[in-house]
Amino acid sequence: APVIVNAASYGAQAGDQLVVLQLPYASVVNGQPPIPVVITAQMSDLADTDGFPDLTIKARGSDIHFWSTRPRALSQIRQAATAASIMLSCSAALGRDMAALGLPEERIVPHYTGLDRSRFRITPRAQARAALPALLGLTLSEGAPLFVAPGALIPLKGQALAVAALTYLAGDAHLALAGSGPEEAALRAQIEKLGLEGRVHVLGQISHDALPVLLSAANAVVLPSEREGLANAWIEALACGAPLVIPDIGGAREVVAANQLVMLTQRIAKNA
Repeated sequence: APVIVNAASYGAQAGDQLVVLQLPYASVVNGQPPIPVVITAQMSDLADTDGFPDLTIKARGSDIHFWSTRPRALSQIRQAATAASIMLSCSAALGRDMAALGLPEERIVPHYTGLDRSRFRITPRAQARAALPALLGLTLSEGAPLFVAPGALIPLKGQALAVAALTYLAGDAHLALAGSGPEEAALRAQIEKLGLEGRVHVLGQISHDALPVLLSAANAVVLPSEREGLANAWIEALACGAPLVIPDIGGAREVVAANQLVMLTQRIAKNA
């Protein structure tokens, strides 16, 4: 079903222009079906002094890193950038990547990921771990290290690297994969091949209420993504007090500069 954004509270009237946007990149990058987004807006309220609406564009990562490799899409990105009054990037690093594509650098402004601090906050680790059996059916022996890899189960997120890395850790270390996606069958096969059935837990999609508890219970959050702009999961993990292990990609160095709980590492495949 379409996502409906009702602009009535912003002064929209009956008969205002109806704009339908399709988000096809979700089916390519995240393996999800496209979602039609229906937005009602009063164009007069959006118009600038020339009588045309201002256009602000925000880039988050794959919209630049993936689609810029497609000549037709890159042409459309450049056309849209020419029409935009301002372009927001979720990290300064992504902004530099946008400028390297020929987008007007003077109109690019970093706009960092927001966070619901009422939800993503620190729960003492012992308390969070004690809640896991009832909340997620995850029971760990006392003191067993827990690593969490949140995100859609797609090749881009690199969970196979995290699974392989577990073979280099002590036998009581556990890895929880918090997410769902088309790579689940391949990851389960890898887990079985490496004999990690009792140590890797495929939890599926985690609710917004459960995720902060899981992050707080983690000894570290591991996100071996191939590319990111500045991942929401990075900020959510840090807000829950979890140390973060990530590759040196996208805005990772900007996160490191603001927080000492971050380790940057190389993205190397072993036993994957």
